[in-house]
Parts: sequence; C-alpha cells; structure tokens
Amino acid sequence: MNLKHLVEAQKALMAERGAEAENLCRQAYHCIAEAEAQGFKDKELLKQSMRLFSQALRQQPGYMDACLGLAYLAILLEQQLIASRYLQLVLDTDPHNSEALSLLDFLVDEPLSSPFDNQASLNPAQLYDQIDHAIFRFQRYCARHRELKIDERADSRTYFQALKTELKQELQQFETQLECLDAAFETHAFRRRLRTGEALCEQLEQALVCSYEMEAVLIALQALHQDLRALHQAIASDVPEHDLALEQIQDQLESFQSQVQRFAEAGANTLQLDYALNIALALIDQAHENLDAR
Repeated sequence: MNLKHLVEAQKALMAERGAEAENLCRQAYHCIAEAEAQGFKDKELLKQSMRLFSQALRQQPGYMDACLGLAYLAILLEQQLIASRYLQLVLDTDPHNSEALSLLDFLVDEPLSSPFDNQASLNPAQLYDQIDHAIFRFQRYCARHRELKIDERADSRTYFQALKTELKQELQQFETQLECLDAAFETHAFRRRLRTGEALCEQLEQALVCSYEMEAVLIALQALHQDLRALHQAIASDVPEHDLALEQIQDQLESFQSQVQRFAEAGANTLQLDYALNIALALIDQAHENLDAR
C-alpha cells in the first residue's frame, strides 16, 4: 500500500470512529434526558450515559462532546475533581469553548437563590440563558438533598416540610419565567429538567407520610408495653383470661412488626421502632414464662 492509500485509509478510519463517537454521545444524552424526565429516580440511566460517553472517548480520544458530557454528569453528581479534568481537556484544545466555560462556573458552590432579580433588563435570549443556568443549579441542589433520612422524629418532618415548601416556590418561579419564554422558545426541555424538583417534592411528601406513620406505630408500641406490664401484674394476681389477652397482644405485635419491616424496606431509620419491638418481645417472653411457672 502506498503512502496516499495509507493516508486515505487512516482518514476513513478516523471518520468512522468520529461517527461512532458522535452516535454514542447522542445515545448518552438520550439517557440523560430520560433520567431528567424521571426526576433522576433511575440512577442506572446516569450510569449508562457515563459508560456511553466513556466509550465515545475510547473511540476518539479528546472528543469534546464526550468530555463535556462527562463533566456535566460529574458536576451534577458533585464530583468536582473529575469535572475539572474533563473541562481542562476541552479548554486545552479550545480555550474559548462556551459550554466548557459555562460548566466551569458550576464548580464554585453557590446557595440556591432566585436567578430572576434583574429580568426586566434582559432580552428573551438572555433570560433563556439565565434560566438554563439556574435550572442546572436547581438540579444540583435537588441531587444534594435526594437521600432523605426518614425517621419518626418531629424535627425530621419539619425539615421535610421546609424543603418541600422551598422547592415548590422555586418550581413556581421557574414556571412563571418559562411562560414568558413560551412564545419565543421551545421550553419542553427545561420543564423536563425540572422534573428533578417535582420528583423530590413527591419523595418528601412520601417521607412525611412515612414519618407520621412511624410515630403512630412507636406510640402504639409504647402503649403495648404498658398493656404487657399490666398483664404481668394480672398473671401475678391470678386474674383469669390472661391467656386470651396475651394472644391478642401478640397479634397486635405481629401487625406492628410488618409495618416496621415496610418502613425499613422504604429506607427509613427504624432504630427506635426496633428497640420498642424488642422490649415488647421481651415482655411477651416474660409473660409466657410467668404463665408456665404457675
């Protein structure tokens, strides 16, 4: 093969790899869009998008779209060092790359705040860019608070309610601003990305319900402890029908055990409930021993 044919073959191979890398990135962004539409509930979609971007980089080292995609995901997942590495790869090649420079701003943590204070001075295109920037910050904020520590404490419910109220206010502000853009731009992608906040609000509502249910079970278990202690006294005093009373208490306890298991499977911290269950079980065992000893 002469040099000309070798160069042409190399160009064809590079073009093929470039097309494959582009296709992989397209698939990765599709996975991200699906994940956004679900409020990032399915982490496997984000993992899949990472794998696709990584495959694209293997096909074509330094491919900018793949680097930007991996940086975007790393920032979203609070992996700033990884994000910095991929952004630097892009900026080394193209120091003025607008997407990389925009993502670079997100490496500096900022509190969640309204981005719309100066909206009167912005034209629609500027407002579009500002909302785009603000929604990504909002997504990061939601990602930081997605792992909820559910328990039966009132303090936890106060936190859940406050966060839910804050998110709903932010979502309402975004919706108001998006309505201003609807005539000039397609805003479907923005609304899809806001599903992150909507999903977290739903998660917070479920956490509130679960916490109230856990509190009710704990109170009921504590009342059951009193019933069992009263039963111990009845057994010691030779009061009749304690066998039936003990059986009824055991039935109640089985119901409580099922509920506590359901809370645990939902990811709640059931330490206090488990402790209360163990006390009830110990009191029941002691009641049986007292009955057998009579």
